[in-house]
Amino acid sequence: MNTQAQGIFSFFPVLFVGTWIAVTTLLGFISGWLRLQKQYPAQSEPSQLTLRMRSSGFGGVRHHMMCPIAARPCEVLHLVDGMFASRQAHRLTYWSQCEDELGRARRKVIKPYRRLCGDQLYARVRGRHRYQRVQQCTHAEVEARMLYRARLARAMGSSNRG
Repeated sequence: MNTQAQGIFSFFPVLFVGTWIAVTTLLGFISGWLRLQKQYPAQSEPSQLTLRMRSSGFGGVRHHMMCPIAARPCEVLHLVDGMFASRQAHRLTYWSQCEDELGRARRKVIKPYRRLCGDQLYARVRGRHRYQRVQQCTHAEVEARMLYRARLARAMGSSNRG
């Protein structure tokens, strides 16, 4: 080999490492990783989160995190007041658990309409299943009206007595 080729090959590792550092820095900046590193600096204390794997029934594995408060496996950890823990440990509830009877009736009317007409979550129903969805919408609407009228009658009856 001539000396010029040897000079290029000796310079290649330096060029490769420099390109690698430039690209990873650029990707870190674009993805927001550098901003996260500044916001959450490295700490000397060990991590409180533990990952576990369980075998699933049809082969493969499922990954779980151990809740640091309840010491139980869970798939989702919620961040509340700077602490990651399971929904049960933070005593969080689902929105549907807080609904009253009238709210559930409204949801039972809205959901079939969303499925019937289609939106970002549901594709528009076509074919023979469309008739079933129309029947569900009608049935849910009738139930919601009956419940609303019963509530209104109770409220009017109690206000007339007072």
